[in-house]
Amino acid sequence: MNKFEQRIGEIDKDTKFRYYTKDLIRRHSDKKHSILPYEIDVKDVYSILKDLNINENEKYVVFFNFEFVAVLKKLGVSLNNIIFISGERKFYGFIRNSFGKFGLKTILFDTKQYQKYKSRKKWKNYIMKKIGKPNDFIGVGNIPFTINSTDSTNSKKIGNDFIKLMNQFKQSCYILPAKFDSKSFKEELIINENLKKIVYHKKSIFDIHEGVKTCHVVTDNTKRYETLEYTDNISSKSISLKKDINLILSREFKESYIVDSTKLTLGSLWTRGNVNLNKISKNGKYKVITSLGSHKEETFNFEYDDMETTSLGKWKVIIPNLGGGRSTKIAGPEYSLSYSVIGFCVDTEEQVKKLYNFIINNDIIKETQKIKTSNANTKTLFDKITLPDGII
Repeated sequence: MNKFEQRIGEIDKDTKFRYYTKDLIRRHSDKKHSILPYEIDVKDVYSILKDLNINENEKYVVFFNFEFVAVLKKLGVSLNNIIFISGERKFYGFIRNSFGKFGLKTILFDTKQYQKYKSRKKWKNYIMKKIGKPNDFIGVGNIPFTINSTDSTNSKKIGNDFIKLMNQFKQSCYILPAKFDSKSFKEELIINENLKKIVYHKKSIFDIHEGVKTCHVVTDNTKRYETLEYTDNISSKSISLKKDINLILSREFKESYIVDSTKLTLGSLWTRGNVNLNKISKNGKYKVITSLGSHKEETFNFEYDDMETTSLGKWKVIIPNLGGGRSTKIAGPEYSLSYSVIGFCVDTEEQVKKLYNFIINNDIIKETQKIKTSNANTKTLFDKITLPDGII
């Protein structure tokens, strides 16, 4: 049993440490104004950091989750060798005053700081000037993916920039959303020669909406890896995968694959209407499909509209825009699609029947749940599903 396995076993029994850490954070933080408001159990932090083989003599930068500081200290790392980036002002003040005298350096980067330095270059420079040379540190923690720019629901995506920032450190081990099919994830991680490992969080580590999936990655700028190790956080096994821009990572990690870019995909037949349900005029000459109804019936729901003509003249297999329900149906060329309905469009009735049988017989909608990165049935999702010869 190695040090990490022993520590994880100990922490199951050491409820005092677990509850102390959780209580400290809850009593002194202001999650409402935090860049990253999610708590994480220190047991999960141990499981994440074991991929780094913590060296007590290395220097560490911890992003936003103080639980990583607590675990590093528990593993023997001196507070003098840790810099903590705090994501909210109240907690920053408490940590600075309480732990600064023991050597912990704390840097504030909350929503106000972000607004002040929100230019990509400015906020990166602001953080790195406070930290020092990235090659001197190992970066760990949890990165934000969006930041609310006002009190409204509008948000700015900054996760992609944080990925680039974390990848500058000598080594890194950090949590991020499992957006495996995003351009940044593919280019900055999947084909990154320094990427060592991806761990999908099949067991959720945050108390957040079930539709939001996370993972953590491990990079090492001192080495080059031709393949990446992929697993989940409940398995003792993993697989080695070739680094390829067309690599598809499945939630069932053993079912990951590289999509054949020379073949047609379901995404090449994908289309979606433009008009939202509340904008349908309910009069006009076009029959617009609004929802699929019960999966037990072949019929679907439609309204009349005077403008929406998306997919008019095409046979199509239809599914909902959101979710992974069981409703999959055929619609004729006399119907068009609303924004709430996805259509896989072909020219003839013979083709649509073949396509429908392929989707149903292979349980394609259920299979896509393993490779989805959001609740939407996007073109990107169905570009991962190749079509057999003979359908179109």
